[in-house]
Amino acid sequence: MSGESILTGLLDGECVDPRGDVQLLVELSCLGEDICRDLQAALRALPCRVEWQAKESFFQSHVLGDHGADQDQLLLVLSRFLDGQPGQLRIIESRLVQRSRGGTARHGFRFVASDPQGPQDIVLATGNHAFGSGNHPSTSLVVELLEELPEIPATVLDVGCGTGVLSIIAGRLGAQRVVGVDIDEEAVLVAIENARANNLTDRLSFTTSQLHEVDGPFALILANLTASVLCRLMDSITSKAGPGTQLIISGLQGRQGDEAEEMAAQHGWHLEERRALGKWQVRLFGREV
Repeated sequence: MSGESILTGLLDGECVDPRGDVQLLVELSCLGEDICRDLQAALRALPCRVEWQAKESFFQSHVLGDHGADQDQLLLVLSRFLDGQPGQLRIIESRLVQRSRGGTARHGFRFVASDPQGPQDIVLATGNHAFGSGNHPSTSLVVELLEELPEIPATVLDVGCGTGVLSIIAGRLGAQRVVGVDIDEEAVLVAIENARANNLTDRLSFTTSQLHEVDGPFALILANLTASVLCRLMDSITSKAGPGTQLIISGLQGRQGDEAEEMAAQHGWHLEERRALGKWQVRLFGREV
């Protein structure tokens, strides 16, 4: 088949948020190109695309349902076609996929390890073991949400701050007081140095103190953590919230997204948005009281 492949831009791995903007992708093995053409004809009336390519001893075919297409109906028609062509083709895999968001964030942040080439670059120290290169999907998802907020709140708490990259971006976007907390002393030292390199020492502070020792409340709380750490800290995180506080939780995979929603709801948070990037998920919550 000619033209851009229907696989172009699709995220690798499983889609962990089927309630999001997803498409059904079915991969099949066909014994001949004529079978592939018959498959395309059988699906012509359905909202989907079909393509195929020759392999060493078979043809590999992909069927991609359109956004919003009835996935059950597509699978039903596929199943009936397979029943009418015994031994001629088989389904290798079916899964939900999402397209990569790609592109540049609204403010054009780049994460660099040398002198910045422009005013939007974020300078990060190298040669350390602290988490937070700025390029991990769990971090990218938080940055995406931060940039889309109508206005960055004046006070921000960054729980598990690592190198301080999210604190730095919050400060760059306009937060007046950002406190980063991490149990790793090296990470805090790196974060302090990164704040200095980005000329944000007047807005950012970092500490290894326990959460209950940090003066709150905060209008925005960031928690890019593992699920186990999040579970252990949820009470303390909630204690630092005030009326109208927003909470962004990242670092979630698989069922952890649903579990985070249930746990947040038990602590008085309501879900405002969920997103996924490959296997990684983020949740945005709000709080009224």
